[in-house]
Amino acid sequence: MSNLLMMGNPRADQLDNLEILKFSANNLLSIVNDVLDFNKIESGKVEFEKIRFNLIELMNNISGGQIIKAEEKGLKFYLDVDSRLKNKIILATLHA
Repeated sequence: MSNLLMMGNPRADQLDNLEILKFSANNLLSIVNDVLDFNKIESGKVEFEKIRFNLIELMNNISGGQIIKAEEKGLKFYLDVDSRLKNKIILATLHA
């Protein structure tokens, strides 16, 4: 649903909220998949996979949800990323 709403040319503030919604939904899906994967782990059918991801993008997405919570409490929240981390690609090894 968030993808459909994003295709409808939302305002900039709506787009920010939709991106947070999409990120949160993807995280929830990941948690559900992790729970389902416990069966594979317990049965000894574990496979490893290397996945590239952008750490800065991940931190910005996580921060987006936290900024809203902080503002609701009258707090200021910001993400300050060390310039040495920009343009770095992280390889995570995941198992299923």
